[in-house]
Amino acid sequence: MQDLAGRIAVVTGGGSGIGKALAMAFANQGMHVVISDIDRAAAEAAAGEVQAIGVKALAVETDVVNPDSITELADAVYAEFGNAHIICNNAGVVTFKLAQDMTD
Repeated sequence: MQDLAGRIAVVTGGGSGIGKALAMAFANQGMHVVISDIDRAAAEAAAGEVQAIGVKALAVETDVVNPDSITELADAVYAEFGNAHIICNNAGVVTFKLAQDMTD
């Protein structure tokens, strides 16, 4: 397996549940982690736990339904770290439509 130490992971929905578990797993591999969540407090709490492992973390409030918010996330990642090596689009958005009937 490739050495992940020092690389950058971005996790949407990283403030809780599976997203937080992903963030912690990446941190345990030595990765710096950007935790994106619609709940700023949850993202900041998870970022604190990641930092306690000894890597850098950045919490970014993001609404994945809003394209401008996603752009702000990307801008924050590149401003802080200059790159992203893994992006986990974990945040869930539920819709009851066929894929061809969905919009952004």
